[in-house]
Amino acid sequence: MRRENERVSPASLWQELRRRKVVRVFLAYGATMLLLIEGANNTLPALGVPESVNRLLIWVLLAGLPVAVILAWRFDVVPDPADAATAETWPTPLPHDRIAVLPFRDMSQTGADEYLADGVTEDIIAKLSTLGAFNVVSRTSVMGFRGSPASAVAIGQELGAGSIVEGSVRRASGQVRVVAQLIDVNADHSVWTETYDRDVDDLLALQADIATSVARGLQARLTSDDEARLSAGSDVDPEAYDLFLRARHLWNSRSVAGLHESRALLERALDIDPDYAAAHAALATSLATSGLYNLHPPEDTMAPALAAAARALELNPRLVDALSTRGLAECIWRWDWTEGERTFREAADASPSDVVTRQWYALNCLAPQGRLDEAQASLDVASALDPLSPIVRVSGAFLAYLERDMERAGRALEAILAEDEPPPIAHLFQGYVHEAEGRNDAARRSFRSARAVGGAPVEALASIAANHALSGDSVHAREMMDELLVIAQRSYVPPGLIARVEAALGDWDQAGVRWREAVALRSADLIWVGVSPMYDFARGRPEWREVVAAVGAYSPDGGDPIRGA
Repeated sequence: MRRENERVSPASLWQELRRRKVVRVFLAYGATMLLLIEGANNTLPALGVPESVNRLLIWVLLAGLPVAVILAWRFDVVPDPADAATAETWPTPLPHDRIAVLPFRDMSQTGADEYLADGVTEDIIAKLSTLGAFNVVSRTSVMGFRGSPASAVAIGQELGAGSIVEGSVRRASGQVRVVAQLIDVNADHSVWTETYDRDVDDLLALQADIATSVARGLQARLTSDDEARLSAGSDVDPEAYDLFLRARHLWNSRSVAGLHESRALLERALDIDPDYAAAHAALATSLATSGLYNLHPPEDTMAPALAAAARALELNPRLVDALSTRGLAECIWRWDWTEGERTFREAADASPSDVVTRQWYALNCLAPQGRLDEAQASLDVASALDPLSPIVRVSGAFLAYLERDMERAGRALEAILAEDEPPPIAHLFQGYVHEAEGRNDAARRSFRSARAVGGAPVEALASIAANHALSGDSVHAREMMDELLVIAQRSYVPPGLIARVEAALGDWDQAGVRWREAVALRSADLIWVGVSPMYDFARGRPEWREVVAAVGAYSPDGGDPIRGA
């Protein structure tokens, strides 16, 4: 490893020298010394004092200069008012144990290896996140700085991270070169820089080496268990690993096509390396995400997701992606809320910095049970870990909606939607907020926007139909309902979405039939029937109570925890 000499930036050193009065003491002492020497030169010869005494005086005065400077630095205890004002504005040091791994740059000329550079970034984040000594900024926050002209110090200050890891990846002729650097944001200097030249087949081991170097560069004490976690999974087949990186890159898009293609790539990776734990976990996550988005019947997504997570955990019992996916499936599909919560807590213990675990735990485990204060606390942790994540912020707005705090929810969603490329689901949630406020025209506009940008388009259509019905416009409601039923003939539409429209139209018997069908399927959208304002019009109805009892998350008779409901 090539280490650079630690250095403080000249600007910060000069400011500190001034604050401690070192400059002032140096100038004052120098001026006084010159006056004494000049006086001695003029008076001592006239008094018959030997020249040697004059030279001795000069040497004593010169020797005293560094002593005066050192004392000025060492005993800076009584600053004057101007210094006090400066000290009050002196920036608070950022925590060294909070680390941001910035997107590694793809150095290929065509950009074809972007998925590889992203994979290196994400794997280093994942490995560092397993170490309890560090607070690691999540992927979504750091990926927003891809290609940013801002300095590492400026980015660290924005993320509240005292340590930055950055680097680049170049692949050619079966070789890969990775340059990595650890930066101390507070001192604005490089702690270490290293260039790794390896075979592509050694890329996983290389990432473990980088994570270990970061930990040691920050003077962390690594236990044998820590070192084992950092090196875990380094013996994967290289072709399988490449397919895994491509699949994860696609999954991050959260698009329907991306989810489907990522699943196919992961299945190919597992054909090559059946014992690839991370690929099993990623397949579980991809399947569960498809189930969460209601893209397929739950039996086709959640059952194989649980099987894939179980296999991943056989191979690596502390793999956070597998644990959080299992927790999600236990809550939204099995409706086993006790076991789901236990699994989410285990996932948080396995990787304290994993944001998805905290977000899923808040929204899909605690909130459906009406435990909104606890859900907010979990989401606060996610927000602290990933302050720039749009999904975490949208989740916070949705929690405010569940709390019936429409002003806060609406304000948050407006801010998110004003940004470039907001999450499409934000349009849908904004529609729910407008509907709860009685602003039905605005609600339908938001639902239409959600359909246009791909924010749960089927749910958005059902929401338009239900809103027309709740507004007394049954003609347009039934037109939308007919369109929904046509879609249901060629692709999966959760029966619970249709049931809500039927209930809004007052057809309670048919709504009850649809809801029982949804219960039999264990449709994911049913977890919200007990707590969401969109079902307040049905609250207390026997059909509503039947669904709530079947899901088992929320007990309206046990002291209603939903404020304002």
